[in-house]
Amino acid sequence: MKQAEWVGRDIFGGCGGGRCSRGLQGDEYRSRPGPEESKDMSRSERSKLEIEGIRIENDDLKDAIEDAENLFESVDELFDPKYPLMAEGIKLDAGLRWSPNV
Repeated sequence: MKQAEWVGRDIFGGCGGGRCSRGLQGDEYRSRPGPEESKDMSRSERSKLEIEGIRIENDDLKDAIEDAENLFESVDELFDPKYPLMAEGIKLDAGLRWSPNV
């Protein structure tokens, strides 16, 4: 669970458990048509030419995706019925669920 929180903080930012992250940071950019270009344009034409976005470095995205992949692999391994901890949990759950006192 902690690893999931860390992946979320790496992507979206936040603090907790002595670990802080600003999240993925990127350079914001905007592009708008100049006064001469937009003089004879309608509002909808101007809005189609306006561009707003954020540029995030590929390495930052790659690191966040690798963190998420590692988390999913860990979760898959943990919930595998052949994994010793999960096998023991299944036995205990079945024993309680079908016990005469339930």
